[in-house]
Amino acid sequence: TGVELAGALIELITDTLAKDYRELDLKQVKVILIHSGNRLLADFPDHLGDYTEQALCRRGVQIHFKTRVTSVMPGAIELEEGSIIETGTIIWAVGVKANLPVDSDKLATARKDQVCVRSTLQLLEHPEVYAVGDVAYVKQDDKALLGIAPEALQQGTAVASNLKRQFGGLSLKPFNYFNKGTAAIIARNAGVAYLFGRISLKGWLAWLLWLGIHLYYLPGLSNRLTVLGSWIRDYLTGERNVRQIFSVSSATKLTFSDIR
Repeated sequence: TGVELAGALIELITDTLAKDYRELDLKQVKVILIHSGNRLLADFPDHLGDYTEQALCRRGVQIHFKTRVTSVMPGAIELEEGSIIETGTIIWAVGVKANLPVDSDKLATARKDQVCVRSTLQLLEHPEVYAVGDVAYVKQDDKALLGIAPEALQQGTAVASNLKRQFGGLSLKPFNYFNKGTAAIIARNAGVAYLFGRISLKGWLAWLLWLGIHLYYLPGLSNRLTVLGSWIRDYLTGERNVRQIFSVSSATKLTFSDIR
C-alpha cells in the first residue's frame, strides 16, 4: 500500500498539480516513504524489490529503510532514533490488527490478534464458527498466509462449500490456498508481478497485467468499459475523467451561484 500510494502521489504532484498550478514551487514538495524493513515488497523476489526502489527514487520519492515511527503529531512525526520530520500530510499505511468481539479473550490468537483456526477455517474452540480473511491465522506449508484479498476470496468460497456439506451431512474439506501470484503498481508504465511462485515480471508488462487484473474483477460489463475508457483517456491525454482538483483559471472564476 505504501509503495503504490507513494508512486501515485509523486505522479499526481509532478503531472496533474504541476500542470494545473503552475505557480507552485514543486521543489518544496517531498514524498517520503518510511519503511521498517531493509527492502521494499518483502513478499516479492529481491530483484523486484530493488526495481521498485529504483523506480520510486527515479521519480523523486525519498525512502528511509530500517526506520520506525514512534509518534505521530500534528504536522510532524518522530522516528525511533529521535529525529523529527515536519510534514503537512501524514498517511499511515501499515498493516491491520484483527477486530475481534469483546468477549474473544478465550480464543487462541496469533500475530496481530488473528484467531487460530483449523484447516477447515473453523475456530479451534467453536467449530460452529468460521473465520476468514485478515481476522484468521491460517498456515499452509508451515507458513502463515498474508491475509490479503485473494486469500479471503478463496476462503469465502471454501466456507460456503463446507456449510453446504454440513447441511448435507458430509465431511468438511480442508482449505487449500491456490496462490496465483501478486502484483503491485508503482507508477505509470512501472509495476511488478510474481506469478505462481516462479514467474517474475517488471516494468510496462507488469503494469499492464495489474490493470488487467483489476479490470477483470470489477463487477459488470458496463463498469469495466467505463473504467477502461477512463484509463485510456488518462493515458493518452493525461486528463482525469473525474476531476476534484480545479485548475487555477477555473478556481478563480467560481462564484456563489456556481457552487450553490
